Amino acid sequence: MLTHRYAFRIALDQPRECRANCQDARREERAKQERLLAVVPRRYEGFSLRAIEAMCSGTPLVATDGGALPEVTGTDGETVFRCRKGDVGDLAATIRRALANPELRAAVGDAGRRRVIERWTWQRCAELTVEQYREVLAMPQNIAKLRRNGRI
Repeated sequence: MLTHRYAFRIALDQPRECRANCQDARREERAKQERLLAVVPRRYEGFSLRAIEAMCSGTPLVATDGGALPEVTGTDGETVFRCRKGDVGDLAATIRRALANPELRAAVGDAGRRRVIERWTWQRCAELTVEQYREVLAMPQNIAKLRRNGRI
């Protein structure tokens, strides 16, 4: 039986470095197979580096719907196994569902890794930040301020 205490102790054994271009694919595949599941059972979570590290390594992730986790981790059954925050029974059921289905677990792990590489690398975050600055600077009220201050 999966108890509350045990469910919350299941976690990543070590943070994993995210490498979009793996040098040694066999070593990576072997390491991925050793990590059956990562669990981030948070009630409130901002941008979760634990979730990102797990997903980046290709480890299937169980995460709650707390805080920003849904935005970071994606869709239940596609890039994450999602459960309700604060609901230990749902957490245990979600862990059992993930462990019972190796094919889905592998697919979720692979899709999670792709999601991180597409959305959450430092390069991509920098690009999105620059886009946001450009959008804000292009707003008519900001263009007027820049003109008044002699910056354009």
